[in-house]
Amino acid sequence: MLSKQTEKMKTLIKKVLEEHKAEQCKILDVRNLTDLTDCMIICNGSSSRHLKILAEKITENVKKHFGFKPLSTSRGGDNDWVVVDLWNIIVHLMLPRAREEYVLEELWDASFAKSATKRLSLQLEGVKKMKKACKTKKAATCKCKAVKKVAKKKVAKKPAKKKAKK
Repeated sequence: MLSKQTEKMKTLIKKVLEEHKAEQCKILDVRNLTDLTDCMIICNGSSSRHLKILAEKITENVKKHFGFKPLSTSRGGDNDWVVVDLWNIIVHLMLPRAREEYVLEELWDASFAKSATKRLSLQLEGVKKMKKACKTKKAATCKCKAVKKVAKKKVAKKPAKKKAKK
């Protein structure tokens, strides 16, 4: 569970973002993934100016209610991404195109990471089963491309039978 102060700050930030029309906000608990922060908030803004205003409003409200400024506020090169670092909470304000490009949810969402890991392990298990099946069958009838490739090389290396002289 997040500390009381972090919970209050998260609630305040969420309220500020809603009041100033941030879109598609997602709150991620990343304590099990990193020591850098406890929580990440990722939201869309409609323009670079909108992102700047959202960052300013978050900074004003955190200073007013908690008495400190963010550790840093930084902007991406094309002004399509603003990061507000509040120690226990990092807020990512992004234009939709940047959010699609960087897919932070996939990087930091523990449930996504678990499901991706499960999918990969299932795929690996399927490959292992296919290879095992290929070893028991003749390579020519096997569906495994890697085994077929090896079989073709072995066939090509076999010397041609010499015809008997009459």
